[in-house]
Amino acid sequence: AQLMCVDGPMARHVEDLQLAYHILAGRDPRDPFSVTAPLQGPSPEAKRAALVTNIPGVTLPDSALAAIRRAGIELSAQGWQLEEIAPPELERVNELWGQLLATDIAQMLPLVSPMMSEPALKLLHELTATFDAANIPSMVLHTERARLMRLWSGFFQDYPLVIGPTWTDIPFLHDADISSSDATNTVFTQLKFITPGNLLGIPAVALPMGIANGLPTGVQIYADLWREDLCLQAAVQIEQAVGQICPIDPIR
Repeated sequence: AQLMCVDGPMARHVEDLQLAYHILAGRDPRDPFSVTAPLQGPSPEAKRAALVTNIPGVTLPDSALAAIRRAGIELSAQGWQLEEIAPPELERVNELWGQLLATDIAQMLPLVSPMMSEPALKLLHELTATFDAANIPSMVLHTERARLMRLWSGFFQDYPLVIGPTWTDIPFLHDADISSSDATNTVFTQLKFITPGNLLGIPAVALPMGIANGLPTGVQIYADLWREDLCLQAAVQIEQAVGQICPIDPIR
């Protein structure tokens, strides 16, 4: 099984995630894609970590860059070599994720429309228009997804850990994702480094890194397929240095 933590809701501390992972991992006949994989893999031959500080189409805020580099410093103290480099074809990853998502949404819209607000429906219609299913045949879509999975697995052989931002900008105002004049861009700009986990099926841990200018910051840690243990080990090491940051009361 693969385990993803987002800032706050899934667990308060990384050790809780490790416990949950050991309980949830393994084959379940109700999930045809699940397998029983080793919970602990071999130590990487090269302890190199890629720090993703440059994402096509966005300018990361200083707070995100500081969080990524702080995480790198703590990994460096554990013997990891660091390099600021991006994984392959991030733009294509985001394009394919949008296409897959929009294809599903287009088929669900008649069912969910009666239950949704007008602003939310407007966002979904904008999304399906932006990622028109007619733009890419289904066979090409899935072939490209497999190609990108292979490319990223190759990248992980050189850089077993990849550390980047969670969102690619500071948190937006409440409801800006459905009510702003450019809601689709607002949503997709923020998700440009979350999408690899969704499209490629790779494990990820999103780790809180503290507060900057009154707003939460965090990093996202990726590893190759079935290497949840590497993500969790790295998250534990970083968390031990920056402290265990539990959810706080929202500021109004």
